[in-house]
Amino acid sequence: MIGTKVEQSDLTGDLNDFPIEVVQKMVYEQVKQGNKADVSIFKTARSRDSHHGGFTWLMTKDGHDFWNCIINMGHFALFFEKYPKKTYKMETKSITITVPDGYEVDGENSTFTEIKLKQIENKYPKNWEDAFASKNIAGYWIDGDSEISSHCRPFNPNDKNVFKTGKQAESALAYAQITQLMALPCYNGDWVPNWADGHQPKYVIVRSGDRITKSCYANAYEKLAFVDAKAWDMFYDNHMDLLRIYFEMD
Repeated sequence: MIGTKVEQSDLTGDLNDFPIEVVQKMVYEQVKQGNKADVSIFKTARSRDSHHGGFTWLMTKDGHDFWNCIINMGHFALFFEKYPKKTYKMETKSITITVPDGYEVDGENSTFTEIKLKQIENKYPKNWEDAFASKNIAGYWIDGDSEISSHCRPFNPNDKNVFKTGKQAESALAYAQITQLMALPCYNGDWVPNWADGHQPKYVIVRSGDRITKSCYANAYEKLAFVDAKAWDMFYDNHMDLLRIYFEMD
């Protein structure tokens, strides 16, 4: 790691409640952009750019949107999805508490010496607005240049194109390319499978466990269906890279 090590005592001022791993990464970017390692810059103003001793979000590998989600919106889960916490082996004594089904630890009312439980209240939203109206929409989306970008902001009805994970967004981008390739005359052309016709064979490509396999279906719906065995074989051989991304194997 470039720069000095961040201590727990540094997490004050504008960095109050920030995970130490996030601040350490901020110091890393600070030094990488030519400034000295100085946590106090961020303690005064956590969004300081490189011209004021901090770092410019747009100049990082993670990009502006990522750091805006982390620093301005406090979406630390997005940070740890990309940079998982390291676990260290320590000699310590621990007590294991078995929480009954339907209950969870009541963090607000528990103390170091007394753990209290509360019943889990399950809420099943009836629609999109009901589920996210008071929450942030966080995840990944495909922009107009077919690039996948991170996303995090308070609920907006137009944010229905945001995937929860980057791998899901990559799969969707691969599927868009696959549909265009499948429609070429050398593969399916204008052919559309009739899934109601149990006598019409459909040559499909599916994922089974950790393998991508070919099979022949009649009624069981699959997106990757081909008009004949030749188109099926050629697509399988020529576009395995896209197929692996589509099936979330890369």
